[in-house]
Amino acid sequence: MAETQSKTRQSKAASQDAETNTEDKSSSPSGSRKRCFVVAPIGPEGSDIRKRSDQILRYVVEPVVTSLGYENPIRADRISDPGLITQQVINHLLEDELIIADLTGNNPNVFYELAVRHAVRKPFIQLMSAGETLPFDVSDQRTIPIDHRDLDSVDAAKNEMMRQILAVEKTDEPVDSPLSFSIDLQVLRRSDDPSDKSNAEILDLLQQIISVNHRTYTAVRSPQARIDRSADAVAFHRMIERLAGEGRIRPEDLATLITSGTSGSHDAWVRDLMALTEPSSPPPLSSRRSPFDDEEPPF
Repeated sequence: MAETQSKTRQSKAASQDAETNTEDKSSSPSGSRKRCFVVAPIGPEGSDIRKRSDQILRYVVEPVVTSLGYENPIRADRISDPGLITQQVINHLLEDELIIADLTGNNPNVFYELAVRHAVRKPFIQLMSAGETLPFDVSDQRTIPIDHRDLDSVDAAKNEMMRQILAVEKTDEPVDSPLSFSIDLQVLRRSDDPSDKSNAEILDLLQQIISVNHRTYTAVRSPQARIDRSADAVAFHRMIERLAGEGRIRPEDLATLITSGTSGSHDAWVRDLMALTEPSSPPPLSSRRSPFDDEEPPF
């Protein structure tokens, strides 16, 4: 009963946000309704792939985006305008206000079209069939899991999709993606300004930390995946040590690594690093014991 009431409150809250958002941003700058293009594996007519794709479009994507002021979402096979279909798809990817990409099945066409969207840094939402694993290239991007045969999963996916759309609509800033990040990084690296080169190195380290942390968190929260992420945890640990040793991270930032769920050996390791960043000169990192030396996970 409590769980049902909680889901009901979440759904109502999302709906209230949607009503507010629709009043404020119900149209594109040109005055027409906002457009949403769906990138998804389609499959032959009558196939299981087509049936699933149709159900996701009809029962998940369409009710969410139309409630937020968008036109009925369009998929490549439903483009009715005359002309070259490939060019029309590219135009949607470049121009539409929102792209929703279903990464189920690791379809190469879907990933190609998603990469085009990444390049223009416009809003996109990713979803994938529950239980499937994201490829490394996009594993750091927030992706909505969905089991279209489970009504609770469908409801949760719709609420999360609505929250993500509302979030991206609150800002006009370009959307970050692995591709845009790499492009920005290359620009900084090629700059003649030493500070740009230094910033590039810091951003590169930060991206590595985020990537490792995401994969480790996913493994901890999804033990059914049966993926050994111990090497990721060690890499994350070494990266933090490097940043602390080079004075690139503050004691107060390190303090956030200690939580009610972290182990005693992990907390001791963090406190040692905090001492390292103070003006005094503590022992070198090489003399410190890693929380992994005792084979105790830092979570």
